[in-house]
Amino acid sequence: MKKFVLILVTLCIIAITSIVTTAQTTIGDDAALIYKVRTANKRTQTPPVVILLHGMGSNEEDLFHYAHFFPTNYMVVSARAPIDKGNHGYVWFQVEYLPNNSRRVNQQEELKSRQLIRQLIREVTNKYHADSNNVFLVGFSQGAMMTYSVGLTAPEKIKGIVSMGGKMLDYIQASAKKSLPNKNLKVLIAHGTQDPTMPLNYATDSQRFFTQIGLQSELKTYPIPHTVSEDEIKEMVTWIEKVRGE
Repeated sequence: MKKFVLILVTLCIIAITSIVTTAQTTIGDDAALIYKVRTANKRTQTPPVVILLHGMGSNEEDLFHYAHFFPTNYMVVSARAPIDKGNHGYVWFQVEYLPNNSRRVNQQEELKSRQLIRQLIREVTNKYHADSNNVFLVGFSQGAMMTYSVGLTAPEKIKGIVSMGGKMLDYIQASAKKSLPNKNLKVLIAHGTQDPTMPLNYATDSQRFFTQIGLQSELKTYPIPHTVSEDEIKEMVTWIEKVRGE
């Protein structure tokens, strides 16, 4: 009897090990960006990839605690922005605040971050044998701006983008008008109706722009300020699952 119980326990451990996912932080010299990754379960040969891009002054830990909302057959990567602002805070690009209440984006830094994100996509899909045809970029605030930037300038690398509490940079929008992006790019815009930092009109303006250039987008709003809610994450995961199956 004891031998039977021991065999049963061993089989259970093997079964759990075969589907377990792991989390680790990668800081390799060959990595475009420092990132944290939750690998897909071991039974998934070529997992879809979700890359999370945090907001201004945050880091890769911020959005990574939502990784467990994704099915275990997904690989979830949370990237750290390249510009160190101290106190464990990082930005994708710096912003100059002008006397007339306007803001000036450092376009060279934004371009460099865009290139690093593209490189990261290549790295993680190759290293983890992931599905390069099912890569999703998900960003919050400044990270959301980067999802728009990468999605509209390199749409062939992205299946879908999700902007949470973000906006589209003016010069990225102007560039997309001149050179229309891949019409197969899927777009989800999620935004808080009580957001004082990124007003709701940023979201509605983005959706209107996508309509103008013939790109389908979906807008979902939530009664929240400039933050991320669990309801928002859950609906976003459902949307990604739907798009992946198309």
